[in-house]
Amino acid sequence: MAPVDADGLHITIQGIGFADEVSDSDLRTIADAAARRLARRHPISLRIGPAIVDQETIQLPISNPAELGHIRDELQSAIAEVWGQDHVPEAVIAFRPHLTVAYSTGVAPIAELRARLAQSGLDGLVVEESVAAVSLIELNRDYGRYEWADLEAAPLAPN
Repeated sequence: MAPVDADGLHITIQGIGFADEVSDSDLRTIADAAARRLARRHPISLRIGPAIVDQETIQLPISNPAELGHIRDELQSAIAEVWGQDHVPEAVIAFRPHLTVAYSTGVAPIAELRARLAQSGLDGLVVEESVAAVSLIELNRDYGRYEWADLEAAPLAPN
């Protein structure tokens, strides 16, 4: 497993599409609609973890996903404002938010990975994190790891 660098940690909430397939005009209109909608929502607190090990990743699931689900609903509504409800990407995909901390680089016994996680004392780790904004990013994996550029952030309403 290869750990994800700190600057590569992310929780994907909603995709829009490939950068070369979404016009600048549509992207701007969707971002504006999302910002308007998210400005009505207050910051949320997420519980992240404990870790799950599978053949492809070590990830920390969001143990209170409903909070992010509401944010995702707002993002999908913003996209629907521009493209129509029938053209919202990922609308029928089950939402299982998580934070991936390592990706597989080959074959390793899952039991061994779980044992190493337990030996490190991280197997039961749960982190609480406050989220006050949602970022619109351009995501790519051109160099074997996820990288992105922040395009803008939509702040949630202050408490």
